[in-house]
Amino acid sequence: PLIRLMLYYLLITFMVMAISVNLPFLMAGHGYSSGTSGLVISLFFLFIMLPGFFLNKIVAFLRGREFIVCLLLISCGLSIIFFSYHVALITFGAFLAGIGYGIAQPCIYDRTASVASAGSATYAMALVMTMNYVAIVICPPVVDYLQKLFAVKSAGFAFALDACIGLVAVVVLAVRNMNKRR
Repeated sequence: PLIRLMLYYLLITFMVMAISVNLPFLMAGHGYSSGTSGLVISLFFLFIMLPGFFLNKIVAFLRGREFIVCLLLISCGLSIIFFSYHVALITFGAFLAGIGYGIAQPCIYDRTASVASAGSATYAMALVMTMNYVAIVICPPVVDYLQKLFAVKSAGFAFALDACIGLVAVVVLAVRNMNKRR
């Protein structure tokens, strides 16, 4: 369970890195200023924080489906950003991705604390949190490598790639959950 949590955290952090790393280039290509993209990125981080005010109610409402729903929110948000040219729609995509990440992150920490034994909870949390930094470090070179591999020059490549990765992960989690319930 700990390794799955680590991989999930790596995945979602890798996915949302597209917003902080690639959004300025995408928005510049649409004719927006760096100030506008900076505002959307700032709002994205605000959107990450917002679910914390209602997290207990959100988790109770989702009843164990948090990870799939969060992946869907992030993937939909990245897709909207990829396909949109208007700042309001791009901001809405950042809202969805931020809300998804903002729900998933504390749920991962909570689940980590519950799967680890009392004596190793700090160590388990350190391992999980390391995935955040691993994703931050590997995201730009991996996306750059894949962009070169597929000979794509689009600033939107990271958004499309990460949305597709997220949707594949949703299918994998859904199949896993269906097999679990049988």
